[in-house]
Amino acid sequence: MSGETEGATMTTASVVVEPAVATTTTTTTTVPAADDDEYCYTFKVHSASNLPKVDIFGSIDPYVKLNIPGCRQTFMTRIAEKNTEPVWRQIFFALGTIGEIRGEVWDHNVVAREKLVGVFSIKKEDFPCIKKNFVVDLIRGNGATPHLGQPSEVSISAGRIISFNSLKKRIQAWPGITVDDATESVVVPITGTPLLLSVVYERHGSGRSVDLRLLETNKGFASGVIARFNFHPKPFKHVIRRQTDESAPIVEVGSQSIWAQSKLWNLPAWGPLTSLFVEWSLTDEVLNTTLADLTKARGWKGALNYEQAKAVLQGDDIVFDDAKSMIFLKNEWGCYQIDYDEFNADQSWFLSKEQLERDMIVDITHKASTKRTFKFFTTPITVAGMEVMQRASLDDLAYPVAHRNIRVKVLHLKERHPVPVLAIIPLL
Repeated sequence: MSGETEGATMTTASVVVEPAVATTTTTTTTVPAADDDEYCYTFKVHSASNLPKVDIFGSIDPYVKLNIPGCRQTFMTRIAEKNTEPVWRQIFFALGTIGEIRGEVWDHNVVAREKLVGVFSIKKEDFPCIKKNFVVDLIRGNGATPHLGQPSEVSISAGRIISFNSLKKRIQAWPGITVDDATESVVVPITGTPLLLSVVYERHGSGRSVDLRLLETNKGFASGVIARFNFHPKPFKHVIRRQTDESAPIVEVGSQSIWAQSKLWNLPAWGPLTSLFVEWSLTDEVLNTTLADLTKARGWKGALNYEQAKAVLQGDDIVFDDAKSMIFLKNEWGCYQIDYDEFNADQSWFLSKEQLERDMIVDITHKASTKRTFKFFTTPITVAGMEVMQRASLDDLAYPVAHRNIRVKVLHLKERHPVPVLAIIPLL
């Protein structure tokens, strides 16, 4: 079949989201914030620039402190010795209330008293932000003058999501929800579909991060429709994982069997949640073949180990990775990865960036295994010199692997139904 397929249409999902939102893809759930609402803050302190030299040796040993409203804990980066351009890349999780975040830059000193070099503020309107530079107001009395005549700045990503306890209070009257205090999780049905949205709060010391899961309760829906998280537009680098099993439920949620699930682990709170959607799509097959068809055409015969395969395979579209004992077969759709492991075999089918942008996805199945994993990359990664944005994989297959038992498919998403996550549950 020709690869010239029209792009998928974006269709407003005819889904009723309770307790009360319109059935459009732009309206968010309107739940008023309370004064005592608690939030899960996430900060990443990336770096600082143009810090002044404040000690008697003409240098600075800087670290950054963050003070969050409603949080008794102060968060501090490690000390960067003798560095006016320090890089930290440290992530902090905190529980706190809405308010201005006070940041401080200090100079560490073992002998003398430590100096407060300067302060900066992260205001309510700064959330969310990705690598935003905050100007440091220097304390002149401590001998702090701008290095190279430029302002001193600290680069920070910052975001917040409503905490588990505050979310419970917001949605306690909603019908059909499931709340588990032990695991700090909430499950909300997406009415009109066999989908559930699960929000799980993961502990990080006194703070929390958030995992989102899209759960499919209907076996036929899982096998005939692709449901996943998606970003419109794609704001930052992240991986969306989808697992499915057509022979047995992956997990049980309450009394409901889950046949497929998409996961967003450690959702970056500084990513714009307004661009995150739950999306399900009908599919048409564009390509349906076996791994045997792909490999025989390149000279593959019988059961080959890596060295044998490297000796007999022919074609300019074959890439060998000796360091990892991997073989990549490239074609118009992307590339197929054959991974020789000491104990088992992993098979993966990568879709090129161009094909994903044409609303294609790839699938891979094995005659004796109904489990498989999809990964969607919000920004391209490079595999065998090719930019790819999706991976379908069969992991830990027992040797020998018969290529005729592995089927590879390319599917066209002919219709997409997106619903904003914030229209389903009020996370902000």
